[in-house]
Amino acid sequence: MIKLFYICTVKKILFAVLLVSVFKSYSQSSDQIKLCFAMQGNSFSTDNMADQALNKILSVTGLSKRFVLAPCSEISNCLAISYKGIRYILFDKEFMKQISSSGSNWTNLSILAHEVGHHINGHTIDVVMYSDEVVDRPDLESFRKMELEADEFSGFVMAKLGASLEQATAAVMIMSNDDDDTYSTHPKRSKRIKSIKAGYANGSTQVIPKKYETVNKRVSVEQIFNMAENKKNQNDYVGAINAYSRAISMKPDYSYAYNNRGFLKYQLKDFRGAISDYSTVIKIDPTYPVPYYNRGLAKSKIKDFNGALIDYNNAIKLKPDYAIAYNNRGNVKFNLKNYRGAIMDYSYAIKFKSKGPSKIFTNRGVSKELIGDLKGACKDWSVAARLGNRNAQKWILEQCK
Repeated sequence: MIKLFYICTVKKILFAVLLVSVFKSYSQSSDQIKLCFAMQGNSFSTDNMADQALNKILSVTGLSKRFVLAPCSEISNCLAISYKGIRYILFDKEFMKQISSSGSNWTNLSILAHEVGHHINGHTIDVVMYSDEVVDRPDLESFRKMELEADEFSGFVMAKLGASLEQATAAVMIMSNDDDDTYSTHPKRSKRIKSIKAGYANGSTQVIPKKYETVNKRVSVEQIFNMAENKKNQNDYVGAINAYSRAISMKPDYSYAYNNRGFLKYQLKDFRGAISDYSTVIKIDPTYPVPYYNRGLAKSKIKDFNGALIDYNNAIKLKPDYAIAYNNRGNVKFNLKNYRGAIMDYSYAIKFKSKGPSKIFTNRGVSKELIGDLKGACKDWSVAARLGNRNAQKWILEQCK
């Protein structure tokens, strides 16, 4: 999601492709990354196999998808959670691959169905509400009850998919025991098997229990948001913008939808439209640095360098180690002929390890050259040359002894 774009300088045509602003406008996936970091300390990848597995489950229940599937490395299988009003199922990519590659892998499929059951039964209270102590965490008895309800849903799904009762209970047989569960969040094995059997019995009939039947009758804002995400991932930007707009109409303070819509408008070169959306995000939450940064990018595109400078200032104020923001603010200062200010910002970008270090050293060298510090410029270009920058290599030969 990192792109580079160029701004003109005074050093003839070569500089038209030299000074670089790093474009890293964030969409909702960035929030998913934060959530994965919080849960596991690892990173995201993309994987369509999750949808394949989930669709197997939803196809036999009549339910619609009301949550976001988010790959998250280093979790043992999958996890249902809510975060800032959005319902997620985090999953391990390899685990999901096993589900999708083998139609007989009932064990892992039943685990995914169990996590869907947590969402269907309304178990996933937002983790922000827990962390802010808006609500109390459930006690152990309540946790055990929720696990049994999710087990019942899993058994129901497995029966609908055509699994045997043995296949439906295989995961619990492997992952649980019959020890005393008084001090555990998970019930003992015998209780869980009993719940799976109850769900399996319901799934063996032709009638969908009422408690599952009406859960998703009304299209939710989360479902619309997920639709927009899918369209965005398929590069259907116009369709995604329309879906984000629909989500916004249902939830006027939906900052993530505004931010993502702004991101796509930027991609479609509707910079003023992007600025408008990022401004709304800032109005909703003025303490979040990313929309200031994103708006600064869009303002630079319409040559509003003073406006961009203010936005980058605010982003850096909220996040003092915002490396990319320092780099881009340096570019804005360069355009405003504040070369000493640009040098200072490029130095901070290097200190905080911004992306594209060879370009930053090259840019700082150009700024030093323009204030008459050719020795400093040659020093920076030498570093850039070692990092593979060809322009820097050429200028060293032409101007540095």
